[in-house]
Amino acid sequence: MLYASHIGNLMLHLSWALRNRRYDPGVVTAVVTLTPAAVTGLRQLRSDPDISRQTLARGTIAGVALGAGLIPILKLRLKLSELRPRSDWPHRSRILTDSSCRHSAK
Repeated sequence: MLYASHIGNLMLHLSWALRNRRYDPGVVTAVVTLTPAAVTGLRQLRSDPDISRQTLARGTIAGVALGAGLIPILKLRLKLSELRPRSDWPHRSRILTDSSCRHSAK
């Protein structure tokens, strides 16, 4: 799953850069470091006789979905939490402005 999540990460950064027509440094990182590691790792897993094709396919699908879907899922979770704030947890804006969270200079 880890190797495939690197491919998902590349897809996420590429889609963002294309959609916004802007440079995304994550594309460079994904292309230069993560994609070669993903391809090498997936090739090694594919040649391992102990790993079935079905298991490899499932792990690859899950990894790509995780890598490409993590940010949208987290954004959705944040949006939902802002719509329904918990009564036992202060709102994020109060956390950032709360004087008890500031460190005193000594």
